[in-house]
Amino acid sequence: MSVHRNRSIMLNTQTVLRTISVAGGYHNDVKSASVTLDPVALDTVPDTEVPYMVLPELSGGPAWDYSGSKPTSIREAFQMTIYARVDAPGTDMDRKNKAAWDFLADVEKALKTDLQQSGFALYTYMGRPTRPTIYYGLGEQNMVILEIPIEVLIQRTYGLPEA
Repeated sequence: MSVHRNRSIMLNTQTVLRTISVAGGYHNDVKSASVTLDPVALDTVPDTEVPYMVLPELSGGPAWDYSGSKPTSIREAFQMTIYARVDAPGTDMDRKNKAAWDFLADVEKALKTDLQQSGFALYTYMGRPTRPTIYYGLGEQNMVILEIPIEVLIQRTYGLPEA
């Protein structure tokens, strides 16, 4: 049985995000096991596993393209939010802010390596439909939690949901 397109996009995104490493020109090193599709409370993740990312399922719906009186293709815009945790190398706000923006740059750079999701999508956008949200740890906590919205655009032939 083949994997559904939406699942393929999720797996592809997971694979791309697992490539984030300082050796690859990024600001952070992400362990392969630290990018998961399973829900996790980010504040309970061991410090040794951070940066950590959770990718929930895609959500969204189709928009129909008509040629004449019948739909010929379906354009779908799927959204997902990457939930991430990164720890700053200190507790002052400047360090937390730099850690957050460096990590956002890493995610954007990683997604840019495969904007078409291995041929499953027209394009992948970061920061759509809303901008990323950053939550800073209070006081002596160096934890930074991010919500990173992603939008994946797909166009397929009407009547062929798996095409």
